[in-house]
Amino acid sequence: FRIATEIAEEIGAKSILSTTFFDWGLLHKAKKRNAQAKEYISKAIEYFEKCEADLYLKRANEELESLQ
Repeated sequence: FRIATEIAEEIGAKSILSTTFFDWGLLHKAKKRNAQAKEYISKAIEYFEKCEADLYLKRANEELESLQ
């Protein structure tokens, strides 16, 4: 995930960043690392908003709420 986000940031691929951060957050959630999960899902939400990816944005918000 780290390499994917670094490359996506270098080339400005917001859609790749958003899904990578979201998947990374879900991985942390599955491993019960809620603080890290919140961090990465929040980053994903920022990029989903920039990309106007409403369906993904809705799912990411639901996942973030489940961590509260």
